Amino acid sequence: MRAYAYFFRHNKMSPTQDGQQRLEVIAENTQLGAGYSIAMRDLEIRGAGDLLGTRQHGFIQSVGFHLYTRILADAVRRLRRLAGDQLKMDTAQMESAFTSFSLPISMPVNVDLPLAVGIPSEYISDQDLRLRLYRRIADLRDETELDALGSEFRDRFGQLPEMTQNLLYQMRVKLRAEKAGLSAVSQESSGQILLKYTAPVDGSEPLRLPDLGNGVRGGKSAYWVTVAKEEVWTVKLLDVLDRLDK
Repeated sequence: MRAYAYFFRHNKMSPTQDGQQRLEVIAENTQLGAGYSIAMRDLEIRGAGDLLGTRQHGFIQSVGFHLYTRILADAVRRLRRLAGDQLKMDTAQMESAFTSFSLPISMPVNVDLPLAVGIPSEYISDQDLRLRLYRRIADLRDETELDALGSEFRDRFGQLPEMTQNLLYQMRVKLRAEKAGLSAVSQESSGQILLKYTAPVDGSEPLRLPDLGNGVRGGKSAYWVTVAKEEVWTVKLLDVLDRLDK
């Protein structure tokens, strides 16, 4: 059975900015199971409020819900590490540790590769469980956690389908790209792989990067990776990212 909802607007008065955004969100998310996406966008629009209170604010709206939770998780992780080490630190070391909270948070890397990624419903039928697993994958911070999650998938649900293998591979690329300081990884129409760094924030001319050999050409704030016919591009990409991290 299909359900319908009708929204009426005043014929002369325009809706508020928040109201207009909510209408657009509902119009864009009409597919089955879109409630989660609508709830997340509503949370960004109105703000999540104090962690231990009821006051609402718009801080999340200015940075986005996912980046907000990333910043919060990073701060909690540092505090836990600091709590475990504080008995071994002298005053100077403690001050140095607290200054790390003023350092910029690394921005997520945009990975756009020609791979079909996802967790098929034929593999895991429960939609809520799939969403929770997507969240766990997005929250991974190192390859050790990624390998452990891959083993958990195989133990709980069986051999990984190709789409899920691609999803974990793409996450591995993202983790290595973050360690290398990249802002984006993508494959161009020519078949070359583009590894892009963030442009200088001060507006200065980006420096040309040196060629690394073996089909890795440097440019302004980017590397272009050419894959030979006998090479597997997915393997070569990981190798190049490992070289950049070193």
